[in-house]
Amino acid sequence: MFSDTLERMKIEIDQSGKIEDTNRDTVIAYANGQSRSIIITGKTKRRLQETYRQTGQPRLFVIKTFSVAIFLLVKSDLRKLSEIVIDEEYSGHESVIEATLKELFGDQHDPSVVFHRIGKGSKAHDLALKVFQGKIRADERLNFDKIYRYCLKI
Repeated sequence: MFSDTLERMKIEIDQSGKIEDTNRDTVIAYANGQSRSIIITGKTKRRLQETYRQTGQPRLFVIKTFSVAIFLLVKSDLRKLSEIVIDEEYSGHESVIEATLKELFGDQHDPSVVFHRIGKGSKAHDLALKVFQGKIRADERLNFDKIYRYCLKI
């Protein structure tokens, strides 16, 4: 079990391929000593988008999908995290993303969530781009059911 006396880590998260670009995959990755990446296929995103349209919530598709993907990316390491730095992908929606993440974190350890521009020199950017380009495999492929199950909770 992870001891609270151990030093917690700060991670940076970057995305390659926007959620709203449903004709291509999206990769979200973090890096800082440890690294992890997830991929969402264009097909999965189109199915999610259609589901949001059918439920009368088309505007929530991008932000909810992005937030849930970040949660699923960090979920297994959540107790180790002190701070999550997310690249400024969706300006003006930071408070909704942060609130959604806090709701998904629940009673688990609650790292701080901040938004900053993550440059091209970032390890997270490098990892996301390499997975997006197919140079390395993602750690996990998120399917519709896995993402939408959490979207229903928020």
